[in-house]
Amino acid sequence: MKNRLTKLSIFLSLIIGMLFASCGSGTPEMHTVEGVQRVVDVYTKYIDTDKYKPISIRYTEKGKLTNELGYMTFTMIGKADNKNHNQTINIEGGKEVVEDIVAPDASDIYSRFSHLNPNKKEKNFDTEPWIQASEIKPELIAKLMETSFTQIEEGYTIESVAYCNISREDKTGEIIYTFGLNVVKDGSTQYRGKHIVTEYTTVNFRGHTDGKVEKLN
Repeated sequence: MKNRLTKLSIFLSLIIGMLFASCGSGTPEMHTVEGVQRVVDVYTKYIDTDKYKPISIRYTEKGKLTNELGYMTFTMIGKADNKNHNQTINIEGGKEVVEDIVAPDASDIYSRFSHLNPNKKEKNFDTEPWIQASEIKPELIAKLMETSFTQIEEGYTIESVAYCNISREDKTGEIIYTFGLNVVKDGSTQYRGKHIVTEYTTVNFRGHTDGKVEKLN
């Protein structure tokens, strides 16, 4: 198994450092401590936890196989209505672009058929378990991803981290980290005319606060 992320980490760190030094901003990589810290910084800067409490946070790469932090979506319980709301924040040119908070949609399939599950517990802003910014550990998440690199079989190259989702396990309340690695089978890159076509597969993992990582597929 070839790990492009590990092989290029020193080189890319130098390049990123030069970008920060030259323009004061940059786009961190998905698998790094700096990448996760950017998510934490955006959380503390833009999410008003007096009105909205995040119950899951998903961040994804900017484009396929780029491994650059691009999008963050916070799913949150609103104090005013105890319903889920989403807010997406994009990283563009090293700066954040904040989209409007999206309120619940009455036409949503889950809302329209909620009566079919009368025993489902309603969410409550004051009591629902949520994820505080201080509970997101950049060093831990980066280490979990590093551990997952070793679980990719020989004959594949890791190109990028596609996404990472931070949520709570329903029964235990433990914060869990689900993420996907985009891998390319060696020799699978094809040239079609003037274009390079790369076929990749996303391998999913679940990481735990004790440092253990399990492969999901």
